[in-house]
This record gives sequence, C-alpha cells and structure tokens, in this order.
Amino acid sequence: MTAVAGRLGSTLTREEAKTAMHWAENHAYRTDQAVIPDEHFALYLAGLRAKVPHEERHPRQRRT
Repeated sequence: MTAVAGRLGSTLTREEAKTAMHWAENHAYRTDQAVIPDEHFALYLAGLRAKVPHEERHPRQRRT
C-alpha cells in the first residue's frame, strides 16, 4: 500500500496503510478483481486525504 501510494504521490501513515489495505481487500472482493487500477486507488487516497466519510469513499459497486 505504501509503495503504490508513494508512486501516486502520497505518503501513508501506518494507520492509513492499514485502512487502505482493508479498503483494497473489500474492493477486490466486491469487484471480483484481484488487481485494483491505479485510478481507483488514487480516488480512494484523495477521499482519505479529504476526510470524506467512509460511505462516500466506499460506494457500493455492482458485480457484473
């Protein structure tokens, strides 16, 4: 998480990295995709930095 965040221009605290890992696991499960596009993670990071409420950072996605 910290390496990808760094590549995208962000630095994560230990707690943020833990939260991001939880988000990534949930995202992969919801979308049934093991690889998360950088664009999706970048949007997550932007929401994390903006202190966007959890529900808005984790919109429900429909599986296809």
